[in-house]
Amino acid sequence: MTTNGDPFACFGGDDDDDDEGVVNIETNEKGQALANLANSRMKSDDDEATVAAAAAASTKSSKIDELLEAAVSLEWTTKTSLWHGLPHNPLLYMGPMMLSSADAGGGRGYVAMCDIHPGTLLLMERPFFHWPSEQLGKPLNLSTIQSILEMEDVDAVQVVVGAMEQLHPTLSLVESAFTSNTQPSDEESRQVVQMFHLMKEQFGRSGDGSGDNTVDQLVSLVNLAKEKKISSSVSTNTLQERDIVRMLLTLRYNGFGSGVYLHFSMFNHDCDPNCIKFHPETEEDDDDALRLTSSTSLDSEENDQTTSYSEVRATKFIQKGEALTLQYMNPREVSHATRRTHLMEQHLFDIGPDPSANRKGMELVTNAIPASSATKAATDNENSSVTTNIEQTLEALEDMMAELLMEPNMSEQIQALELSCEELYLESKELLGNRNHLLLIRILRLQLDAMEAFLKAKESNNGDQNAGESLSLEERGTVTTKFVVSASELCRLQILLLGEHHPDVARTYHDLWKGIGVLLTNHAGKVPDVKLYSNDDNACRPNSTTKPKSFVEWSKEENRCRKEFERISSLYPRDAVTKQT
Repeated sequence: MTTNGDPFACFGGDDDDDDEGVVNIETNEKGQALANLANSRMKSDDDEATVAAAAAASTKSSKIDELLEAAVSLEWTTKTSLWHGLPHNPLLYMGPMMLSSADAGGGRGYVAMCDIHPGTLLLMERPFFHWPSEQLGKPLNLSTIQSILEMEDVDAVQVVVGAMEQLHPTLSLVESAFTSNTQPSDEESRQVVQMFHLMKEQFGRSGDGSGDNTVDQLVSLVNLAKEKKISSSVSTNTLQERDIVRMLLTLRYNGFGSGVYLHFSMFNHDCDPNCIKFHPETEEDDDDALRLTSSTSLDSEENDQTTSYSEVRATKFIQKGEALTLQYMNPREVSHATRRTHLMEQHLFDIGPDPSANRKGMELVTNAIPASSATKAATDNENSSVTTNIEQTLEALEDMMAELLMEPNMSEQIQALELSCEELYLESKELLGNRNHLLLIRILRLQLDAMEAFLKAKESNNGDQNAGESLSLEERGTVTTKFVVSASELCRLQILLLGEHHPDVARTYHDLWKGIGVLLTNHAGKVPDVKLYSNDDNACRPNSTTKPKSFVEWSKEENRCRKEFERISSLYPRDAVTKQT
């Protein structure tokens, strides 16, 4: 499936107990000041639903406090902090959360230490390395391991190797699974052994999974580690094949599209997450900062000056003691059957046959949850086939859109793609028998992107004979009217899936605000006759609609969308993450 953005997501693992039961993090003064500034901008006091939830949370039993007191922290290579030993400090700030024992994620995960409001900054960190250029845009392979071992700074290599020992699958777990004289008794160890065999079979020869048996890259990497005297923390011997495969599994389970992080990797997956990780922002013209090359040094002054931080923020009200989770899937809007298969293949855990209660209504196909399997795509079931076919068509259209945006003078082709999206939306809604299905979100977003790209292309190509005729005022109004109608429906669906505080909802409100503004400007006193989503009086009612009938009512709707965009955007200022040098 498509893996733009975060191709390798995080996964939890085992940990050791700590005397205090809380992760010992020394938050530096600069990070604390930035976090306080960012969190002070939240406007949760005006949110009646949030206030009500906070009041309910305050009456919860002391069992939550007992849970937090029993929380276990991650013990790093020393007993000080997760980032101890790294020449640079990747962690800038950790919010009100702790690492606790958990049923999922290999037995550990973050939980809230207090009630947390939407937009709260929870974690600021930079990766301890980025993917090398040889890995970008390709399936995970051994080129990243090679880049690590080829770094000139041997101490930096040893630090990265040591850090990776603490991420899932941890060095202690792997050694325990393979040194036992009998078959591993626990499920996690059996899974690790299974994945080791699969990864070694796939990469044991070519290193890139291509099946070329002419080069044994595993052997060459072992020899490279021996040459540079790189060893694990529990052995005086240099890295062996088992260590190389373990490092590859660590990348598979813990990596993000922007690199590998120590603390972000502790977030567990949830299909209905309550947090979001933002892609890091780097200084202008520095997209390759901290890329691993043969000359990379992790403590170099240059790296410290060019690297910025990524952050995790809450997207919902989170009660004290509740697990803090991220979404591993990209794209996010895929069927439960696809999600279940992918998470088992990529991360080796099964989310089960049924969606969560919050998502069930958005997964129904003709009033039933399609059959699914953890081991293979369930395409033999009619309902599963419907979602699979829609997803495959969507992927093809998304790939086509990406290609068209790379070429000039493609307005007509983009318009044709937009019409294909419209047809897919109408047909999918009928086939799914569910106007709230989450796949419709993805279709509508692509349609809006196509319409926006079409209008921009026509505007920028005015006077270009090869671009075709420019749009008349009436034609532009027709396209914009369709844009507003689709954006209104998208907003309704996104609030159902993500809640009313999510950044994606803010983006759609922005689209509505700007689109309605164009309609009012172009139509003056004559407004289009369309229905729009409404949440009058700040009461989120995704199933209600309203039909503005006058210029004044349309102006009120424009203002409402602007205010909602500004409200949600203020929760995620992103200014605490940029250019931290």
